[in-house]
Amino acid sequence: MPRLPDPPRVEVGSPPRIKANPPPPWPALETPVDREPSEAAPSASAAQIQASKPPDRHAADLFEANAEDREGRNWTYYNYGPFGTLADYRKWVEGSCADPIRMFHAIIDQASGAAVGVAAYANMQPAHGTIEVGALNFSLRLLVPLMVEMNAAEDYAGADIGVAMT
Repeated sequence: MPRLPDPPRVEVGSPPRIKANPPPPWPALETPVDREPSEAAPSASAAQIQASKPPDRHAADLFEANAEDREGRNWTYYNYGPFGTLADYRKWVEGSCADPIRMFHAIIDQASGAAVGVAAYANMQPAHGTIEVGALNFSLRLLVPLMVEMNAAEDYAGADIGVAMT
């Protein structure tokens, strides 16, 4: 059996000799994030949600939706909230929208046109082709219908499995 050549020796502390490929160019963004709910393309999900920026114009809807979480559980892992007044919430939203590191969006229920949550793009690094989605806060107006839909899907899938096994 032929012997493989020994790998080249590298001195400790010398820079790596790996040629990195440049990241691919960013594609043109064609999403409905700036459309009004009435202009949005239909969604396949029963929840029918859409992102809209900036969320500051939706502060009243968001405050009202978040207020339904009377125990404040939605805020457990955040260093902000829950908010006692609309003025306090609006102040947080305005400050968050001004943050150059995160790009906040309101999550809109297309059926009602009301904001039901927020999400943010964060830590955007085009040179690496990476982006994080964070600061997710879904009100009960979004979570409860999704949970009902998920349970219905589970029941449906379970019924199909039961039929297939008999």
